[in-house]
Amino acid sequence: MTQAISSANAGGFVGELAVLLLENEETQAQTSRLQRDAARESYLDQGQQQVDALHAAASASRSGALLSASLSIAGGACQIAGASFQFQADVGPSQGACIGEVAADQRAATILGSLGSTSSKLADPLKSIVGDSVAEDYQARAKQHEMLAAQAQWQASDASSEMDKASQRADKELDLVREIQSEQNSATNAVIGRI
Repeated sequence: MTQAISSANAGGFVGELAVLLLENEETQAQTSRLQRDAARESYLDQGQQQVDALHAAASASRSGALLSASLSIAGGACQIAGASFQFQADVGPSQGACIGEVAADQRAATILGSLGSTSSKLADPLKSIVGDSVAEDYQARAKQHEMLAAQAQWQASDASSEMDKASQRADKELDLVREIQSEQNSATNAVIGRI
């Protein structure tokens, strides 16, 4: 069974439909606004985490370089001290040093030379272990945060586009309602004009 919609009912129906459509568009726009704001917040957070990770990477590289330099300096100092003891061991017999002093100088030269050589050899591997590998880990984290920030940026852009679309739909719906009301007013005026 169909029921005819009277002119008065049609106006009320159109008005209610317009209100519902506009409320729907406003709800969608508000949802998009919230999504955009959340995505922007995420973008800023991920950007800050990326900066923090890059600072940590630089700090790890610096620590590795300082450790490497320290071991190289210590190794060089030991080798210099060992060379000094070796010189004393070499010239000791000609200067009348006893065999015990010469042997002690020789032993100290050997120990310091070995210690210096070992320290120098450890400098690069420890720099890689303590500094470079840790820095690379932080670089990877920074890249991950960069990608998450880019994702948040895309989400913010998508939400902004959705807000624009909702606004455009709301404008079209308002134009349609105005057109229907105008036609209804014209029909009402025509009926009144016939009376």
